[in-house]
Amino acid sequence: MRDEKGRFLKGEKPSNYGKHLSEETKKKISEANKGKKPSEEHRRKISEALKGKNHPAWKGGKRINYGYVLILKPSHPYSDVNGYVRQSRLIAEKSLGRHLIPSEIMHHRNGKRDDDRWDNLFVFESKSDHIKYEHFLRRK
Repeated sequence: MRDEKGRFLKGEKPSNYGKHLSEETKKKISEANKGKKPSEEHRRKISEALKGKNHPAWKGGKRINYGYVLILKPSHPYSDVNGYVRQSRLIAEKSLGRHLIPSEIMHHRNGKRDDDRWDNLFVFESKSDHIKYEHFLRRK
């Protein structure tokens, strides 16, 4: 049985499942496919069809990198090359009413990188200020 898109239903297998092709059949298939490559237009159409929400690995524009939650915002002035911005920065920007400049560093008070509640975040003006604060915490 297949679904409306022609895919096999869970637990169903094609009729040739587990069967092996003869060497003669393999050779015929190989000869028939020699020199055949998808056209550039066909490859472009497939690429376009599998972008964003249509891609099977799409997770809603959210991903996690080194414990930080990243949100897809290609229009953000400080997004990375892939168009993602850390969620903690977006929350701070919304609360402050302005974009954070790249030198401003986000600090998670409880140390959990994915806990982006506003009361858990602190903005440092520079990386050196953040490092000084981290050293101060370690001395306690």
